[in-house]
Amino acid sequence: MTKFNGTLLAVGSVVDYGADKFVVDSSRNLLEMGVANIDSGWGPNYSPSADEMRAYFNGWVMTTQESWGSAPVPYNGSGTKGWVRRWVNASQGTKMTVGSIGSWVNNSARSVLPTDISGDWTPYNLHYKLASPTVELIASEGQLVLTEGDNVIEVGSGIILREAAPILRTATAAAMGKGDPSWVISTANAYGNEKVRIEDSNYDETAVYTFTYLRLDKSPIASFTDSLSESEKAQLVDLIRNAGDTAARVSVLEAKKAEKDTPAWITPTLLNGWIQYNDGFSNLVYFKNALGQVIVRGLIRNGTQATVCKLPKGYRPSSTLIFPALYGGTSGRADIYADGSIVSQQDDGINWLSIQMTFQAEQ
Repeated sequence: MTKFNGTLLAVGSVVDYGADKFVVDSSRNLLEMGVANIDSGWGPNYSPSADEMRAYFNGWVMTTQESWGSAPVPYNGSGTKGWVRRWVNASQGTKMTVGSIGSWVNNSARSVLPTDISGDWTPYNLHYKLASPTVELIASEGQLVLTEGDNVIEVGSGIILREAAPILRTATAAAMGKGDPSWVISTANAYGNEKVRIEDSNYDETAVYTFTYLRLDKSPIASFTDSLSESEKAQLVDLIRNAGDTAARVSVLEAKKAEKDTPAWITPTLLNGWIQYNDGFSNLVYFKNALGQVIVRGLIRNGTQATVCKLPKGYRPSSTLIFPALYGGTSGRADIYADGSIVSQQDDGINWLSIQMTFQAEQ
């Protein structure tokens, strides 16, 4: 965490609320921080409201109005509340350092609690790692080319590639994908470091304009380490090794995909006295393939003319279906209903039942 002037805040303990420190209190799921009186303008005996805290983080310092004529001092519960702008850079106005609240902007005093952000204010910044990382594809502008001899590689942070803008460029330049010299880049009255503009005579409402630029406020830069072999032989060895590693990884991924795509047979819970035939390979099982077809097959025995088992949702037909079945070598039938019940249509006393069903699962 950094404060408005770019100073890095130290990490404190749960019982340490000193100025310019912040604490992660995991027991209460809180991020807490300390603020110096000289920064906030709150005296040691004053407890600010939520809106007054918000004003501080928007770039305002609390003072007493009575002290404006000489040197602003922190508000400590007595007198009349007032606020002045915290000075950060010259673009805000004349810097004043008189008084006990540090640097502030001359002629910026307010008697009413500010709800806006102070002009050209640099807020606190908190950088942290997400509990669940977000994967984002980074566009590349061109490709890396190494020349013979030493090479210097610089990785920038905060580049914006071809951002669509509400301003346009000429159709001819747009069709060619080139920059338009009609646009003028200047630093005068720029919100950041530079601004661009175009004359009305060169403005074309039918064209599209995009920007590629470096953001003024950049994200934290993560370090990286890599190497490049010096000789052609070493580079060729690395290339062959990398190709082998890539082939091995692809082979593993293909095997994992094939394993995932292979459906697993499921053994149902049998009902009404029915049990598996238990000959080691022909038990009653079912599964659903990639086309949504459910296949039921296997041998069971010792049951009655009743429900054999019940398939779960996602493995049921949309209506009742009738299939041929073998009862101890005699032709018969077995039905499956929309609720997933597979029912034997044979009287008691059979030795075994062979079921073979294939149907489209319910949607």
